[in-house]
Amino acid sequence: MGDILLVYDVTVEDQDFLGKVEKEVRNISVGRLQEVKRVPFVFGTEAIRVAIIVPDKTDGVSDNVEDYLNGIEGVSSINNLATTLI
Repeated sequence: MGDILLVYDVTVEDQDFLGKVEKEVRNISVGRLQEVKRVPFVFGTEAIRVAIIVPDKTDGVSDNVEDYLNGIEGVSSINNLATTLI
């Protein structure tokens, strides 16, 4: 059994929420947090890039990650950038 690396960009409704959302992203309990960093987005704004390692054979784990990220107050959208076996 291997692991899967999931990489998302999380955008916020208002840049004032960026710090709060980043803190909540770091509290994720699904999988193992690999990296959280701010990245340039559009028109001088930033998004939060999050990389999470999850078990390969666990059903619905990527849905659980996405549900958690979408459920954070202040999140506008999430975009899956990569899903790969590691």
